[in-house]
Amino acid sequence: MTELHPKLDSLTTDDFAIRLGLISNPRAIHRRLQVSDEVHSIRRALANGEITEESLRRFTAELLCEYAPDQLFGHEMALAAIAVVLETRATAFASEFIGDLARLELSELPIAIRVARESARIQLSVTGSKSRLVRMRLEQQPCEWQLKLESHPVEVGQSNKEFQFEVS
Repeated sequence: MTELHPKLDSLTTDDFAIRLGLISNPRAIHRRLQVSDEVHSIRRALANGEITEESLRRFTAELLCEYAPDQLFGHEMALAAIAVVLETRATAFASEFIGDLARLELSELPIAIRVARESARIQLSVTGSKSRLVRMRLEQQPCEWQLKLESHPVEVGQSNKEFQFEVS
């Protein structure tokens, strides 16, 4: 698929998608990804500089070129795996990736989004006080929309007018 790195390409194989696709519960998929060889291999490569966060950004951008509205996204398991890879990292990119994916509400990515929400919970516990969870809520006021920021305990919102994310 890409020429960025063979370890990343392993996330786009039919074998990888089929092994995970046989599990229907996103929480169980998250747990399976946490112990998968692919995730461990990419985490090691990221830790030793063999893969960079920039290469992960380019890799996911290439995957998303195949996104089509109203069709299940074919690389959903790869996006879920990247979220799990990043859940133990306390970097702006990791928080951004997981938070952005967890906030989405797309019928084309139901599993990846829910796996990212699990990863957001893990990331908060791993990064501790370096991150806080913030809830953003749009409130309609007469003639305008207002954005409210509030600190809250760990939880990832699921409505389209309220969502939460971690900020460093």
